[in-house]
Amino acid sequence: MEVSFADPQLELIETHRAAETSLPFAVISTARARLSIIRASPDLVTLRQWRSFGLAPNAELPGQHSVPITDKWLMTVRFDNLEGPRTVVIAIKKIEPSGEVL
Repeated sequence: MEVSFADPQLELIETHRAAETSLPFAVISTARARLSIIRASPDLVTLRQWRSFGLAPNAELPGQHSVPITDKWLMTVRFDNLEGPRTVVIAIKKIEPSGEVL
């Protein structure tokens, strides 16, 4: 799949300028690994079947999915089929102890 980013700042995760995102190192490192898995996957069905990847529909935002990065961080993605499978990374957000996503 092709990956693109809704927020240009998130594109920095995969570059030497990743620190400019102000995300913790563990989040940057794991996000890079998750993005590699998304790119290697042929389609959404494959990602859904890979349970350890943790892909889950976002109950609050139809059409979007959550991918856990760490126990306190989630990546929100949308899968588009514009000229082939494409994934758009929408956000990487921290989960508060109350369970609320910021």
